[in-house]
Amino acid sequence: MVNRRIHVSAGNGGQDTGRLQGRGNNHPTDRFAVKGTDLGYLFSGGGGTWVGGLFGDTFNKPDPRGPVPPGGDLWRSPVMGRTTNRDFLTRGIVWDSFVGTDESGGVAREVFPYRHIGDRGRLRSGSADAFTIIPDDAVELPDGTYLACGFRVRDWATGATQAMCRTVGNMWFRSTDRDASTWSPAEVTGRAAGRGGIALEWGPEDRRGRYFQNASLVMVPGDDHLYVFGSREGRKTGTGREADGVCLRRAPWQRCLDPGAWEYRGFSRGRWRWGRRVRPTPLFGPVTPGGHIGELNVRYIAGRLVLSYVDATLGAVSLTAEHPDAPWSGPTVTVARHRSPALYAPSVHPWTTDPENTYLHLSSWLSVPDVETGEPVTVNYCTEGWEVSVVSDTGTPGTPGTPGPDTSSLSPEERDRTVRRILAASAEANPDTASLPVPEQP
Repeated sequence: MVNRRIHVSAGNGGQDTGRLQGRGNNHPTDRFAVKGTDLGYLFSGGGGTWVGGLFGDTFNKPDPRGPVPPGGDLWRSPVMGRTTNRDFLTRGIVWDSFVGTDESGGVAREVFPYRHIGDRGRLRSGSADAFTIIPDDAVELPDGTYLACGFRVRDWATGATQAMCRTVGNMWFRSTDRDASTWSPAEVTGRAAGRGGIALEWGPEDRRGRYFQNASLVMVPGDDHLYVFGSREGRKTGTGREADGVCLRRAPWQRCLDPGAWEYRGFSRGRWRWGRRVRPTPLFGPVTPGGHIGELNVRYIAGRLVLSYVDATLGAVSLTAEHPDAPWSGPTVTVARHRSPALYAPSVHPWTTDPENTYLHLSSWLSVPDVETGEPVTVNYCTEGWEVSVVSDTGTPGTPGTPGPDTSSLSPEERDRTVRRILAASAEANPDTASLPVPEQP
């Protein structure tokens, strides 16, 4: 099996000291004023003729905290690139252009319309204002239009059970352009239309919306529903009722902007069921007990769904299923944490055809303290492409009638046996995961 870093795909890959095993340079998108960036969630567009990448906070400098360069910081989020090369497992992703640029370069344009208000800014009622909007995902619908969503950051907050940020809500945007260049807030339809609010949005205090502050959108062949997989705001940690996990909701794609059209997947009275009033039940929790799910991504490739996230201890992991509400496999560790420091936000290339040789897009933002001032200095702020296997024989699938793997509910002995089985199977699929330790019970 192959497990290797292919290239730095966008942003600031740091100084080239022989760390890269693949092609290209460490600053591949400088000509688009994308000198530091992350995320790059990949989605299929143009009826399958190109792949888009939605990037988060993007700067005209390699270090977001660094000095202002000539021309300004040019802080934008999100920006969107397009790629058409199909030899991404050998060459990596080659960006043809970003929205607002041509092939030769330019300044990548922010694609969601809103106002950055900073830490002390005031949110205007009915607006999309935010400190920043971090993109979650995008999908091309059967009618050729696009939907995307992103969480509106209220502030960057870290505490005992909350990491990364607190959110205003997860807001939806829509594009009717063939090339998805222009986006606007996706106005709600149905009975809720005209009752205030400019777009479909799920809030962190909503009874059900709270489970979808991070979100990924997917459709599967032969099914007219748009499915959304989600997790709590930021990177939420905890155990028991406060434990993080992956939840699921759906709506007919023609009615997905109607808040009343959504159903939720929940487990009660010994069985799983769909319903509009059902409380979402996590399909599975993180491998590390008490850990977080955070940013997640789901893609349908080679006849199966692949869901990816970064486990707090192990690194990037993937699970698979034949259908959103079918049993999910146990997790496969795809990129061990020691292979790529400060990794987060994995996504699978939608043109992948072999789950054992998959292109995984992964963010990395590594900072170290300055030796004199102690202030953080960015080493890299970028996205990387990896060739990995997203499948392994973990022997720990979920079964109909019970939630999927959840190590926090197991005894210490059962948990150790389960995680060791996951690590052993992952090491067969991705050899460089072999030295990972078993996460400890909190």
